[in-house]
Amino acid sequence: MSGSKHQEYAKRYVRTGDITVVPKSGGRQPQMPYDSFRLENSPDFGSKGGSVEWTYIREPLDMYPGTVMSDRVRHLTILGGDPVNYLKLHGEVEITLGFSKESAKVYKFDESLSVYIRQGMYYDVNVIKIDDPSYPIHFNEFVFGEFPPSFYEGDAAPSDEDFSKYIVSGDALHAKSQPHHEVVYPVIYTGSSLFDAKEQIRRTWMPVSDPHTLANRAHYHEFLEYIVFYGSDPENISDLGGIVEFTIGENKDDLTVFRIDKATQFFIKPGLWHSPMVFTEIKDPNKPIIFCEVSYVGAFGRDHGMTVWIDGVSPAPPAAQKD
Repeated sequence: MSGSKHQEYAKRYVRTGDITVVPKSGGRQPQMPYDSFRLENSPDFGSKGGSVEWTYIREPLDMYPGTVMSDRVRHLTILGGDPVNYLKLHGEVEITLGFSKESAKVYKFDESLSVYIRQGMYYDVNVIKIDDPSYPIHFNEFVFGEFPPSFYEGDAAPSDEDFSKYIVSGDALHAKSQPHHEVVYPVIYTGSSLFDAKEQIRRTWMPVSDPHTLANRAHYHEFLEYIVFYGSDPENISDLGGIVEFTIGENKDDLTVFRIDKATQFFIKPGLWHSPMVFTEIKDPNKPIIFCEVSYVGAFGRDHGMTVWIDGVSPAPPAAQKD
């Protein structure tokens, strides 16, 4: 592939380095003393009007004092600060949910959790305690932007609803099967199916501590996906702590390899070929590279909006899917 084509792909499908990082000086709270990592779905990067942010919380805080109303659909995921076991929270968190301030109920957790927040729902996140500041809480907020205010029109919202159905925690977040034998630490998975939510979304967090090839064949699919890599050291979230090689291309004969060592986002539009994904170097297994996948699909499988073509098995993607 020519250098100009590589540059074109980099501009259209890749965000890396400082452009992906929000300096700690711009943090919302002093209890969030580290840089954060942000995926902004901008118009030239597969915009759905939403955003994703990863950051760390080192000290107790009430994130939204007084309980606030969400103007959009959100998924909040709160994980432990030990990247080799995100399931262990190393602290305690209270989640407040309700369709009014009066109906809001408080739920307390000492294990990792994910919260689905409907548009118009009142919510709050209160980090009550952190057992060990060397394991700051890993906070992720995924904000949807494509749903109009009428998206949930007609849904029942009784004041006595059990809002716990909008929260999953503990072992329910643990992916049921490991994707590869070199992936030895727990993999975190959340999807709209866990909450019986109307929008289609799935997210995966995978700490990768051993060099290996996670996906070894180029393929494409029919849904929008973001492939994200970032570091597990809160002090330097932009540094991967290793090297990843990831291949993308607009057709299987026009692929290019991106070799990265900084926090990086890849926009995988429908029909874009991608993979192999090769973790070529991990400097410290206790500080794994975090691979995060965000897909606008309910579940993998041909009956859930996904179709995959592997090298040569099917023709190139339809032209309608290219741009």
